Amino acid sequence: MILAFVISRSFGNSPSPATLILAGVSISAFCATLLALVLVINDRNLILLLDEPENNLDPKYAYLVLSLIETLVREGRGAIVSLHDLRLASRFAHRVALLSPEGVISAIGKAADVLREDTLSAVFDLSPELVRSMVL
Repeated sequence: MILAFVISRSFGNSPSPATLILAGVSISAFCATLLALVLVINDRNLILLLDEPENNLDPKYAYLVLSLIETLVREGRGAIVSLHDLRLASRFAHRVALLSPEGVISAIGKAADVLREDTLSAVFDLSPELVRSMVL
């Protein structure tokens, strides 16, 4: 089961790096993400806790990374993934928890039940038009 936390804003002030420096060699965000996933997979963790694994990736690679996580879940692992992208959350998450700007869980349930116009408008204080453009 993939549980995605959709967060309304970033917490903390530290920027996320676009590259990882490994032994003096700079690698892309995609390679850094795959490397991190390989290390986690190799460790045989039963539950993956991933903070925006698609961050800094082109859409193609974001989809690829989340598809890999989805495969791991089908093979018996659990995954808790934080995402800001509502479209990706609606595509990949089995359950979604919406965190308010204050960090409080405002809604939790199946993606189709939580990622609704009325819920998202209320939690994030957005117009229905903007919510539709973010989810569709």
